[in-house]
Amino acid sequence: MKTTVNAVLINLTSEQEKTINHLQTLFSSATRFAYQRLLQGGRKKDIQKLIQNQYGLNSRYASDAIEQARQLKQSQEKILNLQIENWQTKVKIVEQQIAKNNQPEKEPGLQAKLNKRKRKLAYWQTFKGQNTLPKVIFGGRKQFIKRCKNQISKDEYRASRDNRLLSRGDISKKGNPNTRLVTEGEKVYLIINTDQYETRGKVKRYIQLKTEVYLPWKPSKKTGAINGHNYRQMVLDYLITGQPYQIELIRKNAHYFCRITLEETEPIKTVTLGQGVIGIDTNPDGLALTLITSDGNFKKSWWLGNGELTNSRSKRRRNLIGETVKAAIKIAQNENVAIVIENLKFKDNRDLKPKVSRKIHQFTYTRLLQGIEREAKRQGIEVIKVNPAYTSIIGRCKYQKQYGLSTHQAAALVIGRRGYNYPEKLPKAVREILPQEIREKNKHHWSQWHVANITINKLRKAGVKPAFLVA
Repeated sequence: MKTTVNAVLINLTSEQEKTINHLQTLFSSATRFAYQRLLQGGRKKDIQKLIQNQYGLNSRYASDAIEQARQLKQSQEKILNLQIENWQTKVKIVEQQIAKNNQPEKEPGLQAKLNKRKRKLAYWQTFKGQNTLPKVIFGGRKQFIKRCKNQISKDEYRASRDNRLLSRGDISKKGNPNTRLVTEGEKVYLIINTDQYETRGKVKRYIQLKTEVYLPWKPSKKTGAINGHNYRQMVLDYLITGQPYQIELIRKNAHYFCRITLEETEPIKTVTLGQGVIGIDTNPDGLALTLITSDGNFKKSWWLGNGELTNSRSKRRRNLIGETVKAAIKIAQNENVAIVIENLKFKDNRDLKPKVSRKIHQFTYTRLLQGIEREAKRQGIEVIKVNPAYTSIIGRCKYQKQYGLSTHQAAALVIGRRGYNYPEKLPKAVREILPQEIREKNKHHWSQWHVANITINKLRKAGVKPAFLVA
């Protein structure tokens, strides 16, 4: 499990800052150069030699720049395929709306909508047909637009493009040969290989730069105990092992941030499915947790909600997500049970109302689910991911009224049962509202729940409330 620790370079002299800025400029330029060569089909060995000759970087820095460019190219290819898939779905949705439309006055608007989406789809398909990729703006589109409008200077724009240096670790060199962390007493230092070198006979030695690094830790003023995870001690213990780690230096607002990525050892799983599970249903305003026994029966439920999750600023929201995750893991530890979470995948292929889009954008489901999975692994708790299809409708129709749960807690109950692969057959009351042809066919229960969901929505629109629903 990879973990990134955020640190800061401190007590830098003006000469050291100048050297780091120069090295970041060379590395960023080499990354852009490598990206263009990769688009042209260049080989890694040839590109590496060109970078070493043109920018004066050593072979490891050159290799790291090529790897950064390769990953960027790979991500652009994935984004292109995703955009084509999303716009194809959007075109198909509007075509279905036109086919079902019975109101002539809506026809021009739907047709204009379809034409616009087809133009978007054709734009992305052009790159695919020509075997090219959309242009990449290094330094960010916002900064580029500001420069075009003359809102920032040329030097400011260049500084936003040339503010990064990355060095990967090497297990054969016991850590990271280009940017090595060392300890001297209570202090931690970063030794950086620069582009300047000294020649001693036939041996070329690169001049090194030594800077102090502040590793984060938050001791309590009252007890002296560490608040949260002790990342400082994690890094110090990891350095003793001699395992490789990655260093990324980022210059931002006149500060030099150091991101240390290392491989965190996962403890042996001591809590498994045998003792029961907690199903977790994720929502924009909190988590619903439901504890079930190993035979699939309901036992207990919780709601960890916080209204600030939907309207707070990014840093505040990130902190709230962390606190919510810790509370959920604490409950699982106290109950000594495993965790079942949803395997959510969001795609931009639907028309959503602005309020819903804002909630989905602000509340990072991925960050929350990854936080639960990461913290559970640290505590030795088994985590199972399941498909969340129809969990809400099954919970509402089958368990909400029976156990007096909220909609989200009932969905969490279904998620927990799905961790044991228990089927969710339709109750008699739900089967009775289905069309006769669906009841007679021996379909999978998910297909039956799909039809049940559509039927219930039609009944509610007509003002009919099925007896098995709470509200």
